Amino acid sequence: MSWVVVIWLVGTIAFWVRLIGSWVVAAGMRSTRVWPAPKEWQHILSELGVRIGLFRPVRLLISAVVQVPTVVGWLRPIVLMPIGALSGLPPEHIEALLLHELAHVRRYDYLVNILQGIAETLLFYHPAVWWVSSHIRTERELCCDDVAVSVTGDVLTYARALAELESFRPAHLNAVIAVNGGSLAARIARLLSLPQPRSRTSSGPGVIISAALIAATACGIFVILLFAFTVEAQTPAAVLARAGMSQGVRAFEEARYDAAIKYFQDAINLDPRLTDAELYLAKAYSQRFVPGIRSPQNQAFADKAIAAFDNVLKTEPNNITAIAGLASVYQNANQPGKAREYYLRIEQLNPFNPQAFYSVGALDWIIANDKQTTRSPEESARLVQEGLQHLDIALALNPDHEDAMTYKNLLLREQAQLASGTEKSRLVSEADQSLNKALEIRRKNQTADQSSPNRLAQIREDLSQPAAQSAPLEQAIDQSGRALQQLTDQTLLLQQAKNMGLSADIEIIKIMDHLRQDRNLPTMQALEKEIAARGSTIDEFKEQIRIQYLTSQVLQREVYPNVVVSNEDMRKYYDAHVKDFDRPAGIHLREITIITANRGPEDIASQRKKAEEALAAVKKGDDFGATASRYSESPTAKDGGDLGFFAKGELSPWMEEAGNKLERGQISEIITAPGALMIFKLDDKHDGGILPFELARNEVADILWKQAVTPKVKEYLTKLRSGAFVK
Repeated sequence: MSWVVVIWLVGTIAFWVRLIGSWVVAAGMRSTRVWPAPKEWQHILSELGVRIGLFRPVRLLISAVVQVPTVVGWLRPIVLMPIGALSGLPPEHIEALLLHELAHVRRYDYLVNILQGIAETLLFYHPAVWWVSSHIRTERELCCDDVAVSVTGDVLTYARALAELESFRPAHLNAVIAVNGGSLAARIARLLSLPQPRSRTSSGPGVIISAALIAATACGIFVILLFAFTVEAQTPAAVLARAGMSQGVRAFEEARYDAAIKYFQDAINLDPRLTDAELYLAKAYSQRFVPGIRSPQNQAFADKAIAAFDNVLKTEPNNITAIAGLASVYQNANQPGKAREYYLRIEQLNPFNPQAFYSVGALDWIIANDKQTTRSPEESARLVQEGLQHLDIALALNPDHEDAMTYKNLLLREQAQLASGTEKSRLVSEADQSLNKALEIRRKNQTADQSSPNRLAQIREDLSQPAAQSAPLEQAIDQSGRALQQLTDQTLLLQQAKNMGLSADIEIIKIMDHLRQDRNLPTMQALEKEIAARGSTIDEFKEQIRIQYLTSQVLQREVYPNVVVSNEDMRKYYDAHVKDFDRPAGIHLREITIITANRGPEDIASQRKKAEEALAAVKKGDDFGATASRYSESPTAKDGGDLGFFAKGELSPWMEEAGNKLERGQISEIITAPGALMIFKLDDKHDGGILPFELARNEVADILWKQAVTPKVKEYLTKLRSGAFVK
């Protein structure tokens, strides 16, 4: 028997080496040639996780190593996407593939894969083990396919996503510890109910008898494992409800809120236990509600959002997302008293979170300053004192909470107005100290937020959003707190615009006429009908334009001119962070884009003539950037048509092909693209490795501008807050 043991030991060691090697390779995949995915896709991944009941954080990275979407890790799972997948596949296909990978995470397949590898190592000599293991891997992929289809509700889209995935298949085997794989052809055939591809097998009595004996040996293990990895049975109504909810989420993300509301309502009717659908329904109604607009229809949206959140609380009284959502809706509906009640409930649920205490204190200041309500001096003093108490607790929990310090400054000044003599001087001095402390912390936290012109132009949209669905407690409270802060900041910016004599009347006309032309509508009345068909009134639409324009104009005139990024600063940052600019091979492009989408034959001919004029200008030697600014209809026109640097695989295939055909400094002919005519100029090429400073310049400038503008905007808003109410 000793030679049998020796053979088993040698085989086990060989398979252990194979298994450990796979672990090392899989671990290396987490950090080798990977880059963070765009933030919007990380956000989408988190939302998809919520939709399948996965609440653990999962990171999304772009990898130059993998060729198919892959899950790596158990305690800190990561989804790796191949280069080019996020830009080369349709968004709905990417979402379907991400759902499949998240299903692996929810089912702990990575951990099971490790245990499966250990079993294969110890029992490598037994054919039944490999047969059972093969079936488990197959069933695992099929189960995750079923999860993806049940959420998307669209078998055909998912099948197409798998078919396109075939083009990313590597010619070599992936690390066995990573979770991916399965026969795509067989999986697609199963999804579409087609005859599945069959492999050649031996036949004969001997083989049949042997197979029967092996199957009997493994039967117990196989039944248990197969049962463990089969998707939970769902009733047809539950499956339809989940599919309807998935369609609703997609409509919601596309800002088709009325359609989303219908999907969520149908999902709730099919499965009243679907709390996520009720939460999304409330969020959809919240999106339809526009703060500051007084109309019966607008108020109805707020009432329905409140009713939907209340329905969630009937079954889950401590659902933090619903409570935070109600607080957000009430404060946006200008009912600070009701919002305060819900923030007090959040304090009770989590007495160690400073954001809830900050929100109550800030609302106490808003209520105390409500000039439309008559209050006795005693009542006002009580509100101010309670607000200070809540803010002191917030600062005790987080001494660096700058917004709490800012509102403490305001409340202390309110208290000073009710005092006299020495006490008044003491309170004003304490308010000054609190404000200075807030400014000091703000300077230290220069990269805390992502303030930018686009971010600030969207302040209106942010104010109408309740807390993120199924978010952690801190995230839900923090979002409501930010909305509260933004509501105050927006009011102050609009008041400043009025003081500066700014008007948005002409801009409203220009934007609406541009929108009319872009939609190819004959008259403004036709545009108004289209706006009404989307559930908004023309007055609401104009009000949104007015707020966006005036707030951005104040900042562009008062703040942005003071933000200067010098070439010396860019060079210093680049030299200090040179390793951060390690990039795969890629190209730096400029563009001139002439739009042809939604145009008639005559307009298209006119647009082509415009493109030909632009091409002739750059061919004769005119500066490409200046020509792009004059002719291009793309948002990059203001930047001289600068598209930026793109790693290999990040551009659409046809754009990458067009760019790769050019030499440095060369200009393309007119390229007919979907909905546009385009002219490209290749500014530079990169063969891989550290980007030279010239190629990294725009990225560095953007980083430094964001770092510099953040404290400037915050400091400006703080000065507006402190100066607006000092008598």
